Amino acid sequence: MEERRSLIIDANVLIDYAHTQPKILILAGRHIGTLHVSRLLLQQEVCELNESDGDQLGLTLVELSTEQLLEVGRLRRSLSFHDRTCLVLAKEPLVAANMAILCENQY
Repeated sequence: MEERRSLIIDANVLIDYAHTQPKILILAGRHIGTLHVSRLLLQQEVCELNESDGDQLGLTLVELSTEQLLEVGRLRRSLSFHDRTCLVLAKEPLVAANMAILCENQY
């Protein structure tokens, strides 16, 4: 059985697909891997979708821990808060390992 991959989705992707073809996210989750989204990002940046929509589209909503939020605060401010949350999520062992596998297979 093929190992399941993970992708971290940012606001730009969610907003673009919400305006065009949101169901493509279902296909991406089915054929590419688990789609992780920060719950804060969905709540604060993507007014086109709510948590119920996220569930229907197969998004895995991630609640950042206090430690992760503190790390977000320590990162370089040249990135938006939500971009920094995506970076912190990418450091999670399961997500990071799966992202590395995806990158290796793409290049």
